Amino acid sequence: MARSLRGLSTDPTDNISTLFARALFAWLIADGDMHLKNVAVLKIAQPGARDFESVRMAPLYDSLTTRVFPGMTHDRMALKLAGKDDRLDFKDFETLARTIELPLARAKTIVEELTTALEVALHHVALPDLVANNPAAASAAASVMEIASARLVAMKASL
Repeated sequence: MARSLRGLSTDPTDNISTLFARALFAWLIADGDMHLKNVAVLKIAQPGARDFESVRMAPLYDSLTTRVFPGMTHDRMALKLAGKDDRLDFKDFETLARTIELPLARAKTIVEELTTALEVALHHVALPDLVANNPAAASAAASVMEIASARLVAMKASL
């Protein structure tokens, strides 16, 4: 994906950072469904233009915690990182950064910023009544929060 982005993107530096952050986010929320079809680029051109004025990663879509679905409790990452699809830590993301030629300082900043933002977000989650009043839905939501919280703790400990 990184190799393709470098050749296509009009802002490859930013897009490589975004790709790294998406892989990290997928790990943190246990999104076992992040694979090639869940990463896209947007090509923007003016009407009648022969060339694209902008080619960049599309906004995040189809991102969910797959481990809360029946029969998927032990789901793993669809894409392997550093040859692994489970029990990832910061060293695995350092390896990813090297592989996609993202400076290690930038990778660490992304990890710190994303883990901090997710930690703050988890403390502000308010379930809608439709979910809160449904025991199965509330249980699934609690599982999502527990998984993300545990992975946040582990990632921060590995920094």
